[in-house]
Amino acid sequence: MNHREDWLEWTARRDRQIGAPDGPLSLTALHWLDDTDTAYPGIPGTWRAADDRVVVTATATDGMSIDDRPIDGETTLDPVEDLRVRFAGGIIEIIRRSGSPAIRVRDPQAPARLAFDTLPRYDFDPGWRLPARFESYPQAQTREVGSVVEGVSHETKTLGEVVFEVDGRSHRLVVFGESDHFWVLFRDRTSGVTTAGAARSMALPAPESDGATVVDFNRAGNLPCAYNDFSTCPVPLPENRLDIAVTAGERLLV
Repeated sequence: MNHREDWLEWTARRDRQIGAPDGPLSLTALHWLDDTDTAYPGIPGTWRAADDRVVVTATATDGMSIDDRPIDGETTLDPVEDLRVRFAGGIIEIIRRSGSPAIRVRDPQAPARLAFDTLPRYDFDPGWRLPARFESYPQAQTREVGSVVEGVSHETKTLGEVVFEVDGRSHRLVVFGESDHFWVLFRDRTSGVTTAGAARSMALPAPESDGATVVDFNRAGNLPCAYNDFSTCPVPLPENRLDIAVTAGERLLV
């Protein structure tokens, strides 16, 4: 399989992910909770924060469940990996960001999702598939990065930096991830113009023993916040704001 055919398979997977019933186009609300029992439009029960956990009060007739277990009465939920509560209208995600609990609502019938067909993107350009070199840090570092939501931050492990050239100029990006998963988060001169304003992300192949890898900007993908106003996506580190126009990858969804 050549690089273009491989890219076409990747784009098809991305379209399926974005258009999935629980994909980013299904998000319709985000509610930050306080210590007052509160009802929110379109979802059953009342909700409040209890320290860094969430308390929901509902009856069995409200039809809410976790792992097929009905919620009946007052139930305390720990937002571990964005716990999901299902109800007839969709999914309520229990999340915690920067220590603050919140709920997000996913509706498979959201108009944006129903209208979705395919992501706009630049056509495959082999010139944006660049040889690169990964320079690992002596030790992985944990860094705090900001978010598209004021007051929210994310802790992310940085593994090193990837170095590549565009038109004879050297550039580098800080690499996030784990030992078997490498990715970058970046902005460039197209951000907010023809591509998503917050950032785009891109996976990197695991480097060879000598650090050799590939930076393929054809696979620069939008974050969930490009498709809704209810995501808490991270923003790039200052080092990952490229002074070039990367005319490859996914574009703005109009």
